[in-house]
Amino acid sequence: MKKEIEPLSRYGSRCFNSIGDLAEAMRTTRDNVDLLIAMPGFPYTPVPGREKPFYVEYKVAEFLDSITRYKPKM
Repeated sequence: MKKEIEPLSRYGSRCFNSIGDLAEAMRTTRDNVDLLIAMPGFPYTPVPGREKPFYVEYKVAEFLDSITRYKPKM
């Protein structure tokens, strides 16, 4: 049985190393996350020697807050 990932938090400190994990934390589909990643200014952290970047939770949450007019409580 797969462990459920907690929702994205503005005060979180997790690092997601795959788009699938980030999508699960955001409670959305991988396609929607791909659209967000394609937006200019989307935060990611490149790592030397690694092909794929990391996505830091609080930076992603801050980015979502900056592009969202309706701000739900997190």
